[in-house]
Amino acid sequence: MAHAGFIVHPTYRLRGGRAVVQLFGRLESGEPFLVEDDRYRPYFFTHPESTRLLAGERDVEVEETELVDMSGAPVVRVIAPVPPAVPRLREKLEAGGARAFEADIRFPYRFLIDRGLRAAVAITGEPEPSADSGLVRFRNPELVPGSARPELSVLSLDLETAPDASRIFSAALVGAGAVVTRDVPAHALVAGSPARVIGWVCACGQRLHDSTGHPAPATRERYAIDRELSCTACGRHYAFVGDEGALHEQRGPAISQGATA
Repeated sequence: MAHAGFIVHPTYRLRGGRAVVQLFGRLESGEPFLVEDDRYRPYFFTHPESTRLLAGERDVEVEETELVDMSGAPVVRVIAPVPPAVPRLREKLEAGGARAFEADIRFPYRFLIDRGLRAAVAITGEPEPSADSGLVRFRNPELVPGSARPELSVLSLDLETAPDASRIFSAALVGAGAVVTRDVPAHALVAGSPARVIGWVCACGQRLHDSTGHPAPATRERYAIDRELSCTACGRHYAFVGDEGALHEQRGPAISQGATA
C-alpha cells in the first residue's frame, strides 16, 4: 500500500556508526510521518587516477561509472563510510592536486536527488508501531515521486543542541507570519507582527502547562506566585530562575510554589 505524503524536512542521524536518512513530513491524510533509511551511503566523484590519493582510507569504496566530467573525462564514484568523512576526503584530494565533484551536496539532499524526490512522495511500506504521539514511522520503505499537496501550517523551530543531539539546551517556536525583531527567549512560543511571546514550550515541542493544568500564559509576572511549569507529554518541569528572561529546565521534581531559586 502506498501512502501519499509531503516532505517538510530532510536530515540524517548517525546511529551505530552508520548514517540514517530521516525525512520528516505530513501524510495526505494529515498525520505527521518519519521515514528512516539506513541503506544509503554518501558519495562523490573524482577522476580514476586520483583515487591513489585515497589509498589506505578505511571503509572507502570506489566504483566505476559511465559518467564523465564537463570536459568528457571519465569519473568514478567514491563512497564514504559516513557523511562527515566527505569533506575530509575532498580536502585530501584537493591537497594532492586532484578534483572532487559534487562533494558539496548535503547527504539527505543527495538521497532525494537520486530518487527524483522534491516534496511530494509516495511511500510504499507498512508503518511501524511507534510510541511517539501521532508520528507515523516507516523504516526502509520504497519511495517514488508523488502528487500530494496537503495544507500545511508553518512553524519555525530554533533548537540549540549538543553536537550529537543527545541534549537540547534551548528551544523556541515561531508561528507562521511572525516578524521577529528581537531575540526570542528560550522555550518561548511567539507569533504576530512584531512577534510577541504567547506561551511556552517544552524541549519535546509540546506546550507547557501551569499548576492549574492550563497552557502556560506568556506573562512572566504570574510565575512570581505560581513558579511551576510542566510538560504533560514527557514530564519535564521548568521554572524562571532569578531575573533572567529565559525558562530553565529543572532536572529534579517540580519545584514548590513560592520556592526561591
